Amino acid sequence: MRPGELIVDGGALYLKQFELKGERNRASRRRRDNTKVKVLSLPADAVPDVVRLVAKFLAVRARLDLPDDADSVYRLPWDGPAKFQTGKMNEFMKLAFASAGVVAPPGFKYTWHMLRHGAASAAAALEVADRRIKDFGNWSRTSVAYETYLHTVPATTSGLRFFGWMKPAWALEHPADAALVFPEHL
Repeated sequence: MRPGELIVDGGALYLKQFELKGERNRASRRRRDNTKVKVLSLPADAVPDVVRLVAKFLAVRARLDLPDDADSVYRLPWDGPAKFQTGKMNEFMKLAFASAGVVAPPGFKYTWHMLRHGAASAAAALEVADRRIKDFGNWSRTSVAYETYLHTVPATTSGLRFFGWMKPAWALEHPADAALVFPEHL
């Protein structure tokens, strides 16, 4: 994700997606070709803690006066070359879970990719439409890999906190926000 593709405005979070996972569309990203971009948004009241965290991170980037032409919004000047390494991310997850006192059950291990599995499974447990899960999980609508990541899990209060706004009932209760969050072109 490049600077300018993650935006906080009016308490809502907007993400521009120029490519789907596994798909390469770097040419249109370099041209900033907005005809091929998908904009996803989280309304201001959906997950306020996440929006506040992203806003704080973007404020730090602005205070450091980082250029908008950087190759990654996540990389800060002291981070070195932008190489995504699975081993480093898994080590980070291990430390984060350990600091929170979370231990994987016997025979299981937590990895960074489990966040993707868990988010999709938690949303599916709330009966969020597959189309919305695929859009927000950055899967192609025709992806068959998506189904392999779903696990049968019970609906939880944590899942409801993060993904309840994606349910049809939320859209009925918030019609103006729903039009913004789920535009027809998605």
